[in-house]
Amino acid sequence: MIEHSERQAIVDEEHLRLLPIFYWVSGGFWALCGLFIAAYFVFIGVMFSAVPFEEAGAPPAEFGWVFIGMGGFALVLVAVFSALKLLAGFWMLKRKNRVATMVAAAVSCLEFPYGTLVGVLTFIVLARPSVAALYESAKASSTPVESPPATL
Repeated sequence: MIEHSERQAIVDEEHLRLLPIFYWVSGGFWALCGLFIAAYFVFIGVMFSAVPFEEAGAPPAEFGWVFIGMGGFALVLVAVFSALKLLAGFWMLKRKNRVATMVAAAVSCLEFPYGTLVGVLTFIVLARPSVAALYESAKASSTPVESPPATL
């Protein structure tokens, strides 16, 4: 018969194996959508900048640069969110940067409904004492041991 601690270790490993996949899918989706959003704003901005406005009351050509700027800002924002989600997946595989992964989970909660589900599940998994111990043991094994100073 399997003990509770063994069962919990199996469940933790399975959850820490699945969550990175969810983050990679979400990060890829953010990246793809971000490219479309940026392309849309840049297209509209170029249209406003290139079309000659001869009517009175028409927006000036510089109005197009506002759209191009908004597209650039959206591209940077989505790139940061996407990179954070992709990194969170790798961090969970390596069992490091637990706090940064929780920040990625908080950002993920803004993406309703899929991201909210993934973010909440990440908080639940990373809050377990057994998972915190996994992260601590991975941290302890990766820090180099200092050798004693050489004496002459």
